[in-house]
Amino acid sequence: AIARGERDSLVFAFGDWLKDLGERPVFLRIGYEFGGAWNHYNREEYIAAYRYIKDKYDSMGVNNVAYVWQSHGWEEPMDHLEAWYPGDDYVDWCGYSFFSRGDEANMIKFARQKGKPVFIAEATPTISTPTVKTDGKTKETVLNNQAHAEEAWEKWFTPFFNTIHKNSDVVKAISYINCHWKSHEMWVNKPTFQGVDARLQTNEWIMKKWNKEISSGRYLLASEKLYEQLRK
Repeated sequence: AIARGERDSLVFAFGDWLKDLGERPVFLRIGYEFGGAWNHYNREEYIAAYRYIKDKYDSMGVNNVAYVWQSHGWEEPMDHLEAWYPGDDYVDWCGYSFFSRGDEANMIKFARQKGKPVFIAEATPTISTPTVKTDGKTKETVLNNQAHAEEAWEKWFTPFFNTIHKNSDVVKAISYINCHWKSHEMWVNKPTFQGVDARLQTNEWIMKKWNKEISSGRYLLASEKLYEQLRK
């Protein structure tokens, strides 16, 4: 429907809103986690819609947006990613989600081949169980529980930061979801997040370790010059 122009009123309204932000930079994920079965996307229609939106915003003079093409991150062979790729002219950033199976992702390799930076666009500590590949179930992980926090740091945070460190040539942005997942109705019956409270501030020990990493000089922090730095 988007590619046929049947949603133009929404596409243009959002484009006008983007322009009204002025110089504020925006990372725009179009159809994020495109290959996930839960989204029910048709590949050809997805690519057509993605391209349509960017073409419309280019024609409107929207110039404060970086277009992020984000996969869900696991069980995605290179040929699968290639088949869903909208094209070099349409993708500014390659993105993916880093959850319980983040080590299975091929997006970093794919992005490196395309010469694109990587945005780890969704990340939260989820620890695999023996059945995670069949039912999506992860271990209960509540960061204000010290035993949970220590296990999460060993099995999730450390691999997460190692991924960033080892791939600094392409991994240029991350988004940590600092969420009390299990308190939200929409996640109560979702086996990946139903037992997770990822709020860093609930555990002083893990907060100190997080702040030490984030303050290491590797990351851009909030400042009056942040938007100018991002636009570079």
